[in-house]
Amino acid sequence: MGGRVLEIATTATLWFGVALMVITAVVVMCVRNPLISLHFLAPMTSLAAPTIGLAAVLDLGWQMSSTLVAVTVLLLGISGPACSAAIARFLAQEDGLVPPNSPD
Repeated sequence: MGGRVLEIATTATLWFGVALMVITAVVVMCVRNPLISLHFLAPMTSLAAPTIGLAAVLDLGWQMSSTLVAVTVLLLGISGPACSAAIARFLAQEDGLVPPNSPD
């Protein structure tokens, strides 16, 4: 019984993460403004990737490979917002919304 529940939880978690990733990708392709489409990438790094990583950890069990998946997802969660902020700043400078050499 417990194995079946874990299998259902793993499958549901994986499908939720993949569906969120696909929906976000479609929305990003439909939005014309790069600054606005960058905001729609946040669910990919903050929700979809950890959800898919959780599904992988649930499927693998706690072992070295699942630890590597967890570390990768953690690094993505840490670096994703910083990369998004840097890209947004660059795009804002390109559009003239932010002065090129301003500290803020």
